[in-house]
Amino acid sequence: MRRFHVDAAGVLELHVCLKKDVPGILAAAFLGDHRAMQLARSVNEALRRIQNAPPDQAALCGSCPRTLKGNRFALAVAIPARDDPRSMLALAICPKCGTSRHQVRRKATQSLARIWPDVREITVSGTAGHA
Repeated sequence: MRRFHVDAAGVLELHVCLKKDVPGILAAAFLGDHRAMQLARSVNEALRRIQNAPPDQAALCGSCPRTLKGNRFALAVAIPARDDPRSMLALAICPKCGTSRHQVRRKATQSLARIWPDVREITVSGTAGHA
C-alpha cells in the first residue's frame, strides 16, 4: 500500500470493469493500447487472486463483508495517474453493493475513502481542450 500511495502521488484513475467490459479491454490491449494493457493485467491478477483464494480466506467484497462467489462481481481498478505506474489496486464489488457502473464507482470511492479519508472524485469533461 505504501508503494501504491507513493506511486500515485495523490492522483488516481478509477476504472470500473463490468463483466461485459472485459472483451473490449482485451481487444484494446491486443491492439497495443498501453492503458488497456495495464488494466487487463490488473484485472487478470485480481481475478486470479480471488479465484485461487483458499476457502478459509475467501475474497470479500471491497464494500461489505460478503464473500465473493463465482464471477458475480465487478472490479474497480485504481491506477496511479502517471505514464509508468508500478502498482495498481483492484477492489471487487459484490452484486448486492452494486451492479451498474455508477453504483460500483460509488462503492469503490467509499472504500478508497476508508484508506485515504481525503479522497474525492474529480470528473474531467470530454469537451475540455488540450494545452
